[in-house]
Amino acid sequence: MRPRRRFIISDTVKAQFRKIDQANALAILRKLDRFEQTGIGDVRKLVDVDPPELRLRHGDFRVRFYTNMDTIEIISVTNRISEPETNATLKHLYLGPS
Repeated sequence: MRPRRRFIISDTVKAQFRKIDQANALAILRKLDRFEQTGIGDVRKLVDVDPPELRLRHGDFRVRFYTNMDTIEIISVTNRISEPETNATLKHLYLGPS
């Protein structure tokens, strides 16, 4: 059994989590934990991003993060409805240029 990876959450990301209602914030953290343990989840690798980033979806929320052997670093937690410019950037990164 491999050792668990450590989560790195910056103060900026902590502030983003505080803006989310508690039920959704906890659900996102559970999904990240499940992905860390099993590799299963609604996660996609973003294209044309260096270093490589992953994106996890939970309802209208999008979580961007990096992974390596020891850590999962959460980069951002955004709501695609209330932050449409961020969603457009993610769509470009995931699907490539139009």
